[in-house]
Amino acid sequence: MSAALAAKALESPVWRDMGSTVARLHRLGVDHADLNAHNILVGAAGSISVIDFDRGRIRTPGAWRGRNLRRLQRSIRKITSALPSDRFSPADWECFMAGYEAA
Repeated sequence: MSAALAAKALESPVWRDMGSTVARLHRLGVDHADLNAHNILVGAAGSISVIDFDRGRIRTPGAWRGRNLRRLQRSIRKITSALPSDRFSPADWECFMAGYEAA
């Protein structure tokens, strides 16, 4: 996602798809210990991939899900702070969370 955001603003459906992808992992119990903007890839056709699971593990549902999401949001804010202001907004995070909650 970091490379995609460096190139251009992402459309709402992409943010929703990213949220949905993370939610599917969470539903399966996947705790991605390093979930950040560099570990979510956006393909040219809009496909979403999550990479770098070396510290990840399978867990029962719990507070770790919220920690994953907060870590990701902090990461997005950090990498977009030096980019044009259209690269990340509260509305983008709302789209992400709408996809997360709908999945």
